Amino acid sequence: MSKGIEIQVLEKIKRNPRGTLFFGDSFSKIANTKATNKALERITNISTCG
Repeated sequence: MSKGIEIQVLEKIKRNPRGTLFFGDSFSKIANTKATNKALERITNISTCG
């Protein structure tokens, strides 16, 4: 079973140094643009609510 898109995106972000800039195509190997944008939205909502 594969990992969810949110987990894959978050792992990719955490592997990079603080201050690294990411663009839409930074996650193109994980999923399509619409799916990665939604994953980033969910990650942002979780981190700002908690």
